[in-house]
Amino acid sequence: MEWCSLAHPSWGCVKLSDFLKLQGISVSSPTVQKILIRNEMVSVYDRWLKVEDRHLETGTELTAEQVEKIEKINPCFRERHVESSRPGELLCQDTILVRNRNDYFYLIDTKTSNLTTQPSQNPKNI
Repeated sequence: MEWCSLAHPSWGCVKLSDFLKLQGISVSSPTVQKILIRNEMVSVYDRWLKVEDRHLETGTELTAEQVEKIEKINPCFRERHVESSRPGELLCQDTILVRNRNDYFYLIDTKTSNLTTQPSQNPKNI
């Protein structure tokens, strides 16, 4: 059952049930839904994330359509082959709210994994 839902992650319970019936496996759509819930693949989004995880863990080949869909769901997947050759070449930055009071700016160097943080210039007083 899991192989079928991962092969066709955009399909819902009814379509998966109908497909399995054509394959000689008689299972109702509510049963398909229960199996998907048990395997934490309830939504289409969950199934696409499982496809991505399976690819990253086992190296399973993805079709061009699967890659396109996963890149829409997870923009970071598009940059999975980007590597930096020296420190400071590729940085990741964001701002987070800490203790409901101040925004902190952080910067991560992807080559060395060094983290730099500092309070932003505009603290929030809540």
